[in-house]
Amino acid sequence: MSKPVICMTFWLFCCCLELGCSKDAEQDGENGSGDADGDMDGDGDSDSDADTDTDSDADTDTDSDSDTDTDTDTDADMDGDSDSDMDADSDTDVPVDDTITINSPQVKWTISPYLNGMHFVYPMESDAIYADGRITDWAKENRIGTARFPGGTVVKYWSWDDPTGVFKGDRWDPGYDASNDVDGQFWMSVDEYLEFCAASGIEPLMGINIHSGEVYNRREESAQRAKELVQYTLDKGWTITFWYLGNEDGFSAALMADVVNAHADKMREANPNIKIIATKNKPATYAYYKNLMLKAGHNIDAVECHFKWGNDDGLSGLTYQEWRTQSPICNQKIKTKNYDVMKNACTDAGHPDTLIMMNEWGPGKAITKETGGFSKYTAGLAMVDFLVEIYRTGYDMACYWNTQWNDNCGFSAAANGHLTDATDNHAFNPVARGFELLRSTKIQDRYIQNCKPSSLVYGFASRNENGSVVEVFVINKNTTGRVLAVECTLLTVQTASALSMQQPGETLIPLDVAIVTSNQVRVTLPPLSFSRITLAQ
Repeated sequence: MSKPVICMTFWLFCCCLELGCSKDAEQDGENGSGDADGDMDGDGDSDSDADTDTDSDADTDTDSDSDTDTDTDTDADMDGDSDSDMDADSDTDVPVDDTITINSPQVKWTISPYLNGMHFVYPMESDAIYADGRITDWAKENRIGTARFPGGTVVKYWSWDDPTGVFKGDRWDPGYDASNDVDGQFWMSVDEYLEFCAASGIEPLMGINIHSGEVYNRREESAQRAKELVQYTLDKGWTITFWYLGNEDGFSAALMADVVNAHADKMREANPNIKIIATKNKPATYAYYKNLMLKAGHNIDAVECHFKWGNDDGLSGLTYQEWRTQSPICNQKIKTKNYDVMKNACTDAGHPDTLIMMNEWGPGKAITKETGGFSKYTAGLAMVDFLVEIYRTGYDMACYWNTQWNDNCGFSAAANGHLTDATDNHAFNPVARGFELLRSTKIQDRYIQNCKPSSLVYGFASRNENGSVVEVFVINKNTTGRVLAVECTLLTVQTASALSMQQPGETLIPLDVAIVTSNQVRVTLPPLSFSRITLAQ
């Protein structure tokens, strides 16, 4: 079966947030400087790539050419919340705390369908975790775009055709003891991954081990092994588009370019239409990306960065209280220290259409090690805040690290932050509620302008192709409820509904929405919440 790239075109408009301040009050908000050195894979490596070696004037309103979903559903009722024709006598005399004004139909960019992405670490993905189909069904229902496989650090040691099942067990390592191999029931194979993709309807994102070939002086064999994996998937009926080469391998730009060219040329002998993703170096600077693209840009379709909130990197933050004061999360450094670095470098190297991805983002140690004062719920809300910022920046793909984290590889199980809780029979953590609310973006395009950083209410808005549905996604980081007015001149509001992620985050909760006029609705945002407000005519 051929697995085509999901695609659909929609239109996006500007959304101005007026939260008691000027529409032009968007700020950078520095929170630190220097390269981030966070632990990317839970293995003790410091691999974050936040960059300070570039100007951050890139226009994030540049059109994003990624394909969108063929889903033609434009129904305002995306999740079964009943649409309400509320009267204006529903507490409309209560003072308004914040106002969002939506009045510009300008198209900014088409939202990628690959932003709600998952992430696997193959030796941790036991068969038993997926046996009941809950995770697969959830991914399908919520339109998850992709899932990174076999993982981050682990791809550097992975032999796709003969996996060891050991986190850093490399079959090419002359000193590796095969008696340490782990039984296949405790890890995910290529076939099992493709079966998951088929059942959930997601687009595969397959990794290539480029590290072993350099360590053991076997580059030509490494490139041939990569070609054989491309051919293997084709023989299985899969035409996989996206392939990422390595993971934080520590190569210089010149060496990485040579390795990329060797592997990409060989892989395209099997399928000339694949898209090659170059993963970041440590540290990744403007100069690194530019030099890489100058030498290998003809073979690179996308570049990616990795970033965790809650590592001691000087850029994100380490405590719940720090997160509460950031507006938006990381004070825009997800854009200025990551996206802009890559976009500027690729553009200046003559490759302005290179896709920009963040394929390993998620919770750092302050959350996973439970040292930052987060509860399970607030950890999830912080991660939703992160995902919202990825949307607002205009990335082309993003994968949430990780689906779960258990002790199969000698790491302690983490209850908070990951998509599911390995200590609770892999029940979905509160962060999943954010993915569920954002699933409707598969049929939306968006642009948002946040207000001044001191505001703790912000988000973005989107509409469907014909403009009959407008959706507003908004975070309330206050510890009290906020009365929000949404003024929209783009349509005549006939029905309105809202769903909210709020404590304890076990399910989505409908909110009452008052239609005040044909162009204004009001809703009370719960404290510490993330909500989706849907307006339809």
